[in-house]
Amino acid sequence: DPDTNKIPEKDPQEIEKIKIIQPMEFRNIVNSIINEEGATWLHEGSQGYALSIDHGSHYPNCTSRNCTLQAAMDYMAIPPSMVGDVYLNLRTYPIRVGNVYEDGVQKGYSGDFYPDCEELTWDQIAKQSGMPSEEAEKLGERERTTVTKRIRRVSTFSWIGLKDAVRTNGVTKISINFIQYLNWKDAGL
Repeated sequence: DPDTNKIPEKDPQEIEKIKIIQPMEFRNIVNSIINEEGATWLHEGSQGYALSIDHGSHYPNCTSRNCTLQAAMDYMAIPPSMVGDVYLNLRTYPIRVGNVYEDGVQKGYSGDFYPDCEELTWDQIAKQSGMPSEEAEKLGERERTTVTKRIRRVSTFSWIGLKDAVRTNGVTKISINFIQYLNWKDAGL
């Protein structure tokens, strides 16, 4: 509602298009929702902390921005006083984009993993987890990056990376994705 700067209550299926709003209007809406209504706001930051341009693990093999709580707060114009719990979402096996190959020759390198990691293959993950063969055959295709469509590189978990991400981002809660890669019997939990 443009008069109250509050989001109208509508069924998501009734919303016909996305409305682009000015930054000050966005900040007013966020402030109203969190401070005045006492609602909770959940914002997911982009990519992984280890890819941060300033704080990542292996510059220059990084993304073009920071992937930290502080950056996410800045992008959303959220002051520190409005932050509650900080969730860190982990993969059981860390990933990086695949290296670039042309005619079977490596032309580009996507960077190292943390020093306590050992690079693995998706076949190793499938075998170690007890993944059925029909699922293992699809794994490489499922683990392609969104933009480059290259198969991701994968490694063992990094305790060094976890400690660094928790400390830098002020993490209060942790969630874990891809638990079935540890034990296929846990798929679908």
